Amino acid sequence: MIVGWGAHVVPSPGWSVLHLGVPSQRPGGLNRLNPRLQVDGENVLSLSAGQRATVVLPPGRHRVRALISLQRSAPLEVDLRPGEEAHVELRYWPNPWASGGRRALELARVGAPAARGPGTPV
Repeated sequence: MIVGWGAHVVPSPGWSVLHLGVPSQRPGGLNRLNPRLQVDGENVLSLSAGQRATVVLPPGRHRVRALISLQRSAPLEVDLRPGEEAHVELRYWPNPWASGGRRALELARVGAPAARGPGTPV
């Protein structure tokens, strides 16, 4: 597993790329928290709001999870083919009751940032 900030990692042929991001939040969100992100049970990195990182992985099924203190997201299973790139974002709801009962931390697979429109934050 190779980890880099932004898009500074170039994978070897046959490997897969997982882009992890933490969007900027409104006040009370993740702006002051640094969630840890795990891939396949290993602590890979901590990201602040507005940051993203790239993880190069062998193809196959990988489990991504986010943790802040005692809170943790449900695991997100990501299947990657050789050469495939996947984008995963962490979403945070400080009040689960106001979010319709969602977990406070939720990982979601999203489209590439360019596909979401220009100027869209992480």
